[in-house]
Amino acid sequence: MSTMTTFLESGLLGLLQQGWWRDNVLAIFPFLDALTKEDYHHIAMAILYLGSMLTTFTEAFLKAFQSRNIMAGHYWSAWLTSWLVTTCAVASVSFIVMGGWVILLTSGIGGSFGCIAAMAAHERLFKSKHTKPAN
Repeated sequence: MSTMTTFLESGLLGLLQQGWWRDNVLAIFPFLDALTKEDYHHIAMAILYLGSMLTTFTEAFLKAFQSRNIMAGHYWSAWLTSWLVTTCAVASVSFIVMGGWVILLTSGIGGSFGCIAAMAAHERLFKSKHTKPAN
């Protein structure tokens, strides 16, 4: 078990051990009172996998979007996406360090959907600026 899953588990358990948080959290989610330590481990792993998928989706989205910005000559948009890509790349490596190589599965899924979404979004956003002439 990685340090991150232990951290997430202790954070989830900590919320339910403090007075004010315990009352409010259990008022919204009463089933949490019956969860075992193993259940909290599964929740922590799900958070880790979901975070990995969303981070890689965002990174792939930004890389594909940046590539199209560079090709179309959108300098400021390319500059901004470079910073965001770097942030997501560091976060992706951190997820692999925390969760191990099994994270590659969720990262691959997120990255695949991110590329497709970026291509569609860029086409929609910049459609009028670089339309292809009809043959």
